[in-house]
Amino acid sequence: MSRHDNDLPLEARERMERIVIELVGIAARPEISPALREELMRLATRTCSMLEDDSGSPTDLIEAV
Repeated sequence: MSRHDNDLPLEARERMERIVIELVGIAARPEISPALREELMRLATRTCSMLEDDSGSPTDLIEAV
């Protein structure tokens, strides 16, 4: 398993990035309640922050979706 920058293996980082994109996609569905949408976006944001802390560079995954 290859590593990216600090400690997170590259494969794990890529999987987390895909999870963030999925969370944002689910949150964007019209049938999702506002409270659940807020929680999904909070989770996506926290995950992005973790990825930023690991890489030392910003990732704009939420904005990309």
